[in-house]
Amino acid sequence: MLLYKGINIKYISRRLGHKSVITTLNTYSHIIDDLDQRDSESTDLALNDLYSLRKISAK
Repeated sequence: MLLYKGINIKYISRRLGHKSVITTLNTYSHIIDDLDQRDSESTDLALNDLYSLRKISAK
């Protein structure tokens, strides 16, 4: 839940008592993959919006 809320992985790792952030990354890699996909989609939308604005201002 913390990862989905954008909380830093290093903080989460410490809070969970993991000796290494690698443990947290390995344990929650499926969530990180989901977040990567979500970020990729958000980036695509933002860049499309920017491109659309540039086309409008060029007219």
